[in-house]
Amino acid sequence: MDRNQFIGIILMAGLLIIYMVYFAPQPSIEQEQALQGTEESRASMNQFSGESSIQSLPEMSDSLRMAQAAMKYGAFSMAMQGEDRTFTLENEDLIISIAAKGGEITQAELKDYDSYKGGKVNLLKKETNDLALFLPTQGGALDVRELYFKSVGIRETEGGFKQLVLSAEMGGGKEVTQTYTLPSQGFTLDWGIDFKGLQNDLRGETIDLVWNNSLDRFEDNLELSRQRSGLTYATPANDFEELAPTSGTDDAQVSTVSWAGHKHRFFTSALIFPAGLQNASFQVDASEQSEDVVKKNRMEMQVSLAALDSADFTIYLGPNSYKVMKQVTEGFEQNVYLGYVLVSWVNKWIIINVFYFLEQYISNYGIIIMLLVLLIKLALLPLSYKSYISMAKMKVLKPEMDALKEQVGDDMQKMQQEQMKLYQKVGVNPLSGCIPVVLQMPILFAMFFFFPNSIELRGESFLWAHDLSTYDVFFRLPFTIPFYGA
Repeated sequence: MDRNQFIGIILMAGLLIIYMVYFAPQPSIEQEQALQGTEESRASMNQFSGESSIQSLPEMSDSLRMAQAAMKYGAFSMAMQGEDRTFTLENEDLIISIAAKGGEITQAELKDYDSYKGGKVNLLKKETNDLALFLPTQGGALDVRELYFKSVGIRETEGGFKQLVLSAEMGGGKEVTQTYTLPSQGFTLDWGIDFKGLQNDLRGETIDLVWNNSLDRFEDNLELSRQRSGLTYATPANDFEELAPTSGTDDAQVSTVSWAGHKHRFFTSALIFPAGLQNASFQVDASEQSEDVVKKNRMEMQVSLAALDSADFTIYLGPNSYKVMKQVTEGFEQNVYLGYVLVSWVNKWIIINVFYFLEQYISNYGIIIMLLVLLIKLALLPLSYKSYISMAKMKVLKPEMDALKEQVGDDMQKMQQEQMKLYQKVGVNPLSGCIPVVLQMPILFAMFFFFPNSIELRGESFLWAHDLSTYDVFFRLPFTIPFYGA
């Protein structure tokens, strides 16, 4: 829009306002009552739907509405009208739906994973997910979802990548472009944003990003889902943090993060930007408001416009699988909880590798668990053997120990000396019985943490067990036991 067109719109709007105020015929009493009822009805609809004041103007004043938008948002107002439609990107693992209005993701369906209610797991359902960008314009923050984008369609690039380029054109070579690129397989989606010719229309050096997500319930066990879900993030130094309150709310403020995600028990939707998401603010609401909602998460972050010129976002929409997440970005696999430090190392280097090796040849996960336990017991057999031998020797020495107690009496120091002489004579180390048990504990604890957090076991049945990722429920008590449940 050039200056002459803009001045013309303003003059037309001014003439329309003068005519309506001074020259338009006055309505009768009946017309005023009807008009009042219509306005009250429109006001109530706007309050329910959350429409802006500009959108609530009558259809007859489109030129006035556009003039107000132009005065407030400048060139961006040219992209505030258009046709909404939906584009679909699909690969072997994901189905992504993207709306032309705002270029917003309205669906992220995982093909190979079902919800406990039936249907596929949808991590970014439009009704519960809200990812918004706010641009710093002359009239204040502009929600990108107010802009209409156009595309020539989806094209396939070299390597089997599918790419959707959305452009919101504003005339004079000015446009906002969003580019989504989906590989032929996997759970990552590249998201690029570019501003062309808008240097003078953007009034700041950063854009605001707000991501609200009500975590839908995908598992039958609501209690475990709430315990093991939350919001995770990592700093550029790879310091992993998690907000996972079991009740009430929890929040955090961080100067810079390299990624942040909404974590379900077995799935995660995350935004990854190694260049850094600044001034991050996180909040998790664990209030039990609905049986269909696990938790409510909120992220507020800022992104440097300069960083967007040279880097794209990566959106992860997939399972909490250690081997999958390890390929996404550094430290991202920490979303799969493997236990305390020592225990997690045992899981990473032993349990997980053996589990994935057996998975290549055996399809039944119940048999895999049995074989894994058997292999671990065989590996620990030398330690167990020494422990059994030590206990057997101590049992044989018991009559002699009783005899020493009768000889020495209540002299504890003398008793200890005589015991040590007896141990040296027979060749028994009193600690040899407990040291093997202590050395086995990290491996046993590693399996204790690995099995409930392994998505591979989700929904897998074996014999009477219908789900190997959780405990079996024979019946539910009519009351709750503290620290146990029902």
